[in-house]
Amino acid sequence: MYSTYCNCGYEITVTPAMCGSSTACPSCDQAVLVPALSKLKRDAGEGVSMDSTADQVVRAVNERRPPFDGRCQICSVALASTFLPTRFKFLEERILIGREVASSGLGVSIGYAPAEEMWRTVHIPCFFCKACSDVFRKNWQKSWLNSMASKMVRMIWVIPSAIIAIVLIAMVPFFGWTAGAFIVYAIYKHLTRKSADLFLASHIRGLGIAGTLLDEDEYFLEWNRFRHVS
Repeated sequence: MYSTYCNCGYEITVTPAMCGSSTACPSCDQAVLVPALSKLKRDAGEGVSMDSTADQVVRAVNERRPPFDGRCQICSVALASTFLPTRFKFLEERILIGREVASSGLGVSIGYAPAEEMWRTVHIPCFFCKACSDVFRKNWQKSWLNSMASKMVRMIWVIPSAIIAIVLIAMVPFFGWTAGAFIVYAIYKHLTRKSADLFLASHIRGLGIAGTLLDEDEYFLEWNRFRHVS
């Protein structure tokens, strides 16, 4: 959550999804334009450093600074024999670029704004020695139970929302299709907002500055296969 200000001085709480759109001031009711996400982050003190967190991670990896210096990231002593390449892709900017309104015969209007999105990718190598690699793989395989539990919790509200969308589409011709499509899109955006394997994400959280990338608003954390260190 971020803050912007109305001309009357009232502080308004906004979210990244509102960037580029306008919102009504709760105090004076005049329209307030929500700034770009980069400005919101700077105003919140997240852009004080000359380099972004992503830039610092990329530099640390390229310069082979700890924890990317070739030593095992678990025991921190032995030289790594294998590494797991991961790719962290996060939303760097979102700007709403327009608005369309559809009106039903009941006089209901649905407004939405297409967004221009800019994503950035950072590669984060995970290094392990032979012994720690074996332990990591075994624990990673066991972690699927935690992952399933997390998905079940999310499905608790997803299933009723999907049922409501289906009922709306079936019962109300025009408004139902519009509202149903909006609900389905909202479900998709929520489920894909932060996508990562829980066990792997917990490991990356321990990698100093790289772990702070997981605090981004929207991201995907993907991995490849284990490889031998050359």
